[in-house]
Amino acid sequence: DRDAMAEVLERYSDVFVNDVLATVHLLTAGAVELPKRMRHGTCGMLMEQEMLYFSKMLVNPPRPTVLVLGSVHLEEKLHLLESLIRKVDRIVLGGAVAIPFLKAKGISVGRISPLLCEDNSEKMFWSDKTTTLDRYVRKLIDHAERYNVRLVLPLDFITHTELEPTRFPSTTPVNKVPDDHMILDIGPKTIKLFTAEIRDSRTLFWSGRMGCANRDDY
Repeated sequence: DRDAMAEVLERYSDVFVNDVLATVHLLTAGAVELPKRMRHGTCGMLMEQEMLYFSKMLVNPPRPTVLVLGSVHLEEKLHLLESLIRKVDRIVLGGAVAIPFLKAKGISVGRISPLLCEDNSEKMFWSDKTTTLDRYVRKLIDHAERYNVRLVLPLDFITHTELEPTRFPSTTPVNKVPDDHMILDIGPKTIKLFTAEIRDSRTLFWSGRMGCANRDDY
């Protein structure tokens, strides 16, 4: 119970300062209920600096502007993509975020990757109960074309039959992922492609990892 936790935290608190921009949106006792109970709150200097950098990107940033998206937090990243799509020149997609875009283009992605956890393509999209993930992604692809924003997708992947330590993971072209393999990371050609896109940018916003970064093999 968040209220009960906030009550405990309040006993040890005199001033509320939130200095973690990455978690400020989460519904937690420390981020939401505690400042409500204390009836005050402010951001720290680190969060202020991060918000300043982000505001520079939103208002007339140096071009070209590149957005790099990855990680497993699919809904969060897709909403971020939609909100920034008219403010950037290119969008580089890796991690779980790239998988539904590849599927929308008819490219096989093998077994359900641990980056995605499950096949969400035909499920109702979390915050918009009127559409599925697949339809939502297709809408984003249409928006990118309409606003002349280039979507940069992986060329190859590191794949394996299981998410387990291995000395011999496979490097697989994007259109040749075996049905019994899972996508675990981007491949060497993709690294070169993404590196070139990033080096060519004058403004870069990066959110999320490109693969199973908590595994040394990947």
